[in-house]
Amino acid sequence: MPEQPQLSIILIGYKMAEQLLNTVFTLSAAYQRGIDESDYEIIVVENSSSDNVDQAALQALGNNIRFYRREETSQTPVYAVNFAFNQCRGELIGLMIDGARMLSPGALATALQCWRADPRAL
Repeated sequence: MPEQPQLSIILIGYKMAEQLLNTVFTLSAAYQRGIDESDYEIIVVENSSSDNVDQAALQALGNNIRFYRREETSQTPVYAVNFAFNQCRGELIGLMIDGARMLSPGALATALQCWRADPRAL
């Protein structure tokens, strides 16, 4: 992975281990089309709960995944989001506050194409 990927994707999770794994899979280079793993990073921040994701299973989905588990007492995801933004190395940042999302297999490549065409597009 290069020092600075073009794109950083932030994914916030809480009490949804299975959904978080599914979402990271749809963000992975194994699923996405038209983009290399080195072009982007996935920053997963999970607030600790009774249903934590298996960190090894998560990180097995790609070499561009950075995982952080936080002990957070507040119900708001804002602290996890702020923490994640501080971890980003990409010039373009995408935020997924709820870890139960699925992306289409060309979504990340399309986002980068739009950004390259006009940085104000996204």
